[in-house]
Amino acid sequence: MGNQKYGSLKDFEKFKQSVLNQEFRTQNTHPLVYGYERTVFEKERLKLLIAEAEPLEFLTVKNRLKHWKAQLQRLEKTEIRFKTLLQELESTPPNRISVF
Repeated sequence: MGNQKYGSLKDFEKFKQSVLNQEFRTQNTHPLVYGYERTVFEKERLKLLIAEAEPLEFLTVKNRLKHWKAQLQRLEKTEIRFKTLLQELESTPPNRISVF
């Protein structure tokens, strides 16, 4: 069960927890830019978890893998929406920007 990198489920859980404990940090306060950057950060964390989990044979990891892949798909759609909104914002003249 598992691959050589993670001899036990407990070993993988430690890795998973270290990835999930990573903090998102940004200096940007604009809500759209913050949201976009946060989405990219979350996507990278999920990609790392997915890459490490795919070769494992633990049933609980396989179940989480399905969940993480679905989350990744949702985040990819969210990233596209943020990109579109940011492009619209950049193309809007400064005096025409409305406040939400």
